[in-house]
Amino acid sequence: MTEVTASTVLMEEANLNLERRQSDGSQENDMPIQRFHKRISGQKTPLMPSLDDALQDFLLHHKSKGSDPKTSYMFKYAVGKLIAFLGAETPLAEIAASDMRAFLATVQDTPTRNGKRMKVQAVHTIFVKLRTFFRWCESEEYIEVSPMKRLSPPRLDKALLPALEPNDIAVLDRALQGNDLESLRNRALVYTMLDSGIRLAESASLKVSDLDQDTGALLIRLGKGRKDRITRVGSTTLCTLVRYIRAAGLDADDPLWIGKRGALTRHGIRSLFEKLSKETGVHVHAHRARRTTALQMLRNGADIYSLQHLMGHSDLATLKKYLAQTEQDVAEVHKRCGVVDHLTKRARSR
Repeated sequence: MTEVTASTVLMEEANLNLERRQSDGSQENDMPIQRFHKRISGQKTPLMPSLDDALQDFLLHHKSKGSDPKTSYMFKYAVGKLIAFLGAETPLAEIAASDMRAFLATVQDTPTRNGKRMKVQAVHTIFVKLRTFFRWCESEEYIEVSPMKRLSPPRLDKALLPALEPNDIAVLDRALQGNDLESLRNRALVYTMLDSGIRLAESASLKVSDLDQDTGALLIRLGKGRKDRITRVGSTTLCTLVRYIRAAGLDADDPLWIGKRGALTRHGIRSLFEKLSKETGVHVHAHRARRTTALQMLRNGADIYSLQHLMGHSDLATLKKYLAQTEQDVAEVHKRCGVVDHLTKRARSR
């Protein structure tokens, strides 16, 4: 007997919905979305744009308002997967909630290139992008109601996001010691990312002039959300950076990170971390270094609002993902602040 999965049931529901469209004589309109309205007898009659028409208009909307290209790419990726599922010429207004449920269930059940199911976080991202897309279509009056209005996003796991512990950092530090230029560069790069919490792309785009060699201020140009910000590195990292810049003979307009073939790209920095992981046995990558910055600074007494500014988060909700406390932290806080223990100590001291 064939196993009936959630996606099978939802696919059948979507097929019934498609047959209903065909039986009631619905016609797809192939006119471009730029002529979304036409006048007939003095009245505006809305045309029915296809899913692909709406996507192109949506991308044009983001381009016209200067959105980050990576943002547009993620929308194109999410809606593109829906187009591959429903078809490019599917009338936008005829997409139903059942179609969206079938699509999301199929995305979760279909193996990716590595043979594994897509991670829940990735499915959640697709859901959020599609919800934003259909809300925009609703605001543009291309549809009356978003087909995702009553849908709930996939439930995310509440597992703690791993960060490096002090012992891990000590192991990495020992591996980074060396007198040659490459070792000095690697040490300066890893120190900078651990000290400032900058993102991989932000690190790859740094120039020498972005570092104030007197104060340790670091200018991040057009970070996430296309916003500039100032973050900082401490005295140890600053000294290492200055030594590296002088040893490499870099000028103000040069890229900060130089390899054998020129400026280090994101791929080059990623490869550096992969090599360091193999050498030390400590699993480290750029984003884990960023999480470590957040968690260790919190443990060292930083307030969450200053940390938000340094790391470039638009709101505290994003930052809190990185600041999940370990059981050891919680136990330590309770040991210091437990109500009954404090009352008992006060009573004994009288």
